[in-house]
Amino acid sequence: MNEAFMSLSGDKLSFFNARAQTLLNLDPDELKDCLLWDALPSWSGGDFHRALQNARATQVACEVDQYHSETGRWFHMRLAPQGNRVNVFFEDISDQKRAQRAREQVHVSIQSKLRTRASELERLNEKLL
Repeated sequence: MNEAFMSLSGDKLSFFNARAQTLLNLDPDELKDCLLWDALPSWSGGDFHRALQNARATQVACEVDQYHSETGRWFHMRLAPQGNRVNVFFEDISDQKRAQRAREQVHVSIQSKLRTRASELERLNEKLL
């Protein structure tokens, strides 16, 4: 499995594979049965936290994107609840997020240039009339 995986029992990290360890920069010796929010404090209160609470409450699988400030990476996460346990499969989508941000910046720049050009054309049109 090349996908990162971690399993949560309640709020404790009960298992994570080598890929999750690498992507999240986790130390397995420090994290055995560690609280998730101690291991990944930037996720507490964020989109992942809300998705986790919802998955547990509804027992319905869901997906969420989460930024990990400690590593500067974005992850797309799929949460699969099974009673009190939630299995989380995730992948690094940082490159896609950077590309999306660049496209958005280009879009904003083009829109600004179009507004400027439209104003210039409007002024020229008024002079002609």
